[in-house]
Amino acid sequence: MKLEAKHRQSKESAPSEKNGSARAQRVRSGWPKSDLRYWQDVVYQPQYRRNGEIEQSENYVVRIGFGGRRTTFPLGTSNRAAAGIKARDIYNCIVANGWDAAFARFKGSIQQKAKPVTVGEFLTEAQKYLRVRSKTFADYARALRLITAHIAGIECDNSKFDYQKGGHAAWLEKVSAVKLDRITPDKIRQWHSLFLARAKNDPVKLKHLRISANSFIRGGKALFSRKMLKQIQLGGIETSPFEDIEVEQVSLRYRSDIDFEKLLTAASAELANAENRELFKVFLLAACAGLRRNEIDKLQWSSFHFDQGFVRIVPTEFFEGKSSESHEDIYLDPEITGLFRAFRVETKGPFVVEYPVQPKVGAKYSHYRCQIVFNRLIFWLRKHGVRTKSPIHTLRKEYGSQLTKAHGIFVASRALRHSSVQVTEQFYASQKQRVSLGLGHLLKPSNVIEIDPQRKGEVINE
Repeated sequence: MKLEAKHRQSKESAPSEKNGSARAQRVRSGWPKSDLRYWQDVVYQPQYRRNGEIEQSENYVVRIGFGGRRTTFPLGTSNRAAAGIKARDIYNCIVANGWDAAFARFKGSIQQKAKPVTVGEFLTEAQKYLRVRSKTFADYARALRLITAHIAGIECDNSKFDYQKGGHAAWLEKVSAVKLDRITPDKIRQWHSLFLARAKNDPVKLKHLRISANSFIRGGKALFSRKMLKQIQLGGIETSPFEDIEVEQVSLRYRSDIDFEKLLTAASAELANAENRELFKVFLLAACAGLRRNEIDKLQWSSFHFDQGFVRIVPTEFFEGKSSESHEDIYLDPEITGLFRAFRVETKGPFVVEYPVQPKVGAKYSHYRCQIVFNRLIFWLRKHGVRTKSPIHTLRKEYGSQLTKAHGIFVASRALRHSSVQVTEQFYASQKQRVSLGLGHLLKPSNVIEIDPQRKGEVINE
């Protein structure tokens, strides 16, 4: 009777399978492990995230620990009673014959059936277990597919971007069919070398390519993390093909060559009119508040707290921040607050930047409802000397650079909403005291080249 009462208490305290996470679904049974009812209690159906939605596997699994070792066995059935019988048999086999025998008998056949053998099958399995945003997973998958296409010799021409007539779908099908065991460390290194070779002798282009290559490698590493390898069985690959691939150290330090005050003055003179009002809003939010493009695109008036003088970045039905640190209050100069208070009066819709396009909820790519506005501002910025690859993001970098100079790296890190000050230091140098050698007084006047009085003031370039 005591055992049954303990069992009932355990069952009552266990979270429901529909609402709990995969971890929460595993209950502690009151029955001994020799009893079939114990195994019927502890088997569970794992949950995973797909396209931002929580889904539950149809089949049961069991997590068994014995002799200091613990692992999960798929049971290959959606019937709890049958799953309990199989789980008990697995445990008894481990106790009697050891782990190797249990793996050979119970995991081998299921593993052979379920393990992904192609890139497409691997990504389908990985999406079940990798706990990231759907767009983040899509970025990781895009990186793996790009590397795979190069390794497999699949053309990456403009047809890859043909979403209307099936060109993209055809390219995707080819890449997804590539066997996973073709992606080896040596092949990845070869891809990396060929990818960088596209720069030829252009050092600026080489730096951009190295940054892109690093991004692709980081995405691949995230897909093949050790945690992922423990949860899914990779077809023919026991370790990550990216395990020994190093991410190159590339300096991301931002060095401003922009006259920020002059640019702000020009924007105030040329963009504050009614025709360019939306461009001016984007400029101010990027240059004077440090907002990212997606934050500006989805920003709603409800985020403004005019009386306190700040804008609050929070998740909405249309927006999810880059990270938890992105959700923060950003204080504005009183003059900037006053401008947006005036803009609010003449704006009818919920979005700060007006444009007749609605956000795409759940998009797996960077969709901007204000893309046309962004394009117009980029054109204006390039005309005024901002000729970087991403001019609007350069405005955010200027914001960070100005804050670092005025208030130091720690204040800038908080305002930029970076995950740590170390991240900020990768992009911005702390303001340091200007120091020179101090031995110039030892130079003799006879060693100084006199400049013709008529040439004083000229800039002499070597």
